[in-house]
Amino acid sequence: MERTPARAQGAERVLAALIVDQPSRWEAISGQMSIEAVSDPSLRQVLATVCEMRAGGHADPTPAQVISRMALQGAEADGAAPTDELISGLVQLAQTITAKEAALRQSVQRILADAQRRRLAQLREQLRAAQQLGQDDNVNRLLVAYQAMVKGA
Repeated sequence: MERTPARAQGAERVLAALIVDQPSRWEAISGQMSIEAVSDPSLRQVLATVCEMRAGGHADPTPAQVISRMALQGAEADGAAPTDELISGLVQLAQTITAKEAALRQSVQRILADAQRRRLAQLREQLRAAQQLGQDDNVNRLLVAYQAMVKGA
């Protein structure tokens, strides 16, 4: 699997920081991207928790509420930073960003571009495997999907 470029990782952190800072920002971008576009599992879990809390009636959950919810869910993955350290780092990052809405838009663009790169790489790998196995129908289907993604880029 391809590594996520550092630029996209930074964009994911900025996005998570801005959503933790003001969870209602998610509504502004939810039509453009899904949480699954975020490749970092810890940040994806933070975003999912915030969205779940908002859906459950928390207008704008505070960072402390997000930490508590994630602790209850046992969201810390093996080798990941503890939830409180992760959220605290995101809060600190959000405080350093001056043009928050512009940073949010740029982050979304970078994350979506990276997600497309990952999907194209995945399709290329599936194409190679299908070609090696002589699965002509599968090769044709994958080529159509690949070409559609490239044209839509």
